[in-house]
Amino acid sequence: MMINSRVFNWFLLGIALMLPLSVSAQTLTVYTEDLPPYQIKKRNGEITGFSAELVRALLQRAELKANIRMVPWARAYNSALKQKNTLIISMVRTPEREGLFHWIGQVDKLEYYFYRLSNRQDIQLSSFEQAKKYRIGVGANSFEYEKLTYLGFPYVVSVPTYNQLMAMLKANRYDLFFSADRTFKGMLENSNSNPDSFDIAFHISSINQQMYIAMNKSSDPQLVKRLTNAYQQLKEAGEVERLAQIWLN
Repeated sequence: MMINSRVFNWFLLGIALMLPLSVSAQTLTVYTEDLPPYQIKKRNGEITGFSAELVRALLQRAELKANIRMVPWARAYNSALKQKNTLIISMVRTPEREGLFHWIGQVDKLEYYFYRLSNRQDIQLSSFEQAKKYRIGVGANSFEYEKLTYLGFPYVVSVPTYNQLMAMLKANRYDLFFSADRTFKGMLENSNSNPDSFDIAFHISSINQQMYIAMNKSSDPQLVKRLTNAYQQLKEAGEVERLAQIWLN
C-alpha cells in the first residue's frame, strides 16, 4: 500500500517535536546533603549554597525542572545510584565511582586536612601515617570514609551528618576530623562554632580531589547530553565563576 509522502513527512515531524517535549516535561530529583557552603538549608526550609544555586542555573539553562531533596549522604548516594534520571550534588569523583555515574560538571577542587580541637596539643602529626593511631571522624558513605578504610585506618568513626560530627568532635568522642578545607569552614559557620577552638593538625598534600554534579548511570541519554551541554554553556558564559565568587570566597 502506498503511503502519501506528505502525510508521512508530517508524521515524522510530529515524532521529532514530541521527543524533546517528553524530556522537558520530566521533573527530575536532585539529591544532596547539608554541606555548607555547597548546600545549606535555611530555617524556612529553603535549600541554597553554591552547588544548589549552580544546579538551579543548570536546570534553567537546560529548560528542565527538578526537586532538590536534602537527606543524609548515605541515603542521597544510594538513591542517586539506584534511581533513573536523578542527580546528586556535590560528590567527589573517584576511580571507584567513575563508572557508576555520569559526570555532568565540576563543582570545586578540594584540599584535605586533619583538624583537631585547639586544646588537644597532645596530637602532633608530621605524616599522614601517624594519624592511624587516632580516632578519625568522617561522614557515612563519604569519600573520606572510603579513602581512610581503603588505606587501612583502624579507628574510623562514621557519622550520618556533619552537625553530628561537629558535636562529637567538641565532646572529644573522636580525635581528628578528616575534611576538605571549605567543608570544615562551612561546618564552623553552620554550627556557630568559634574557629579559634580548632587547629589544623596536618595538611594532606597527597590527597586532592574534585567535586561534581553527577547523574544516575541509567538516566535518559537525552537528559545527560542536555545537562552536560548546559553546564558547558554556563561555564563559557562565566556563570560558574560568578557563583563561585559569591559563595566560595
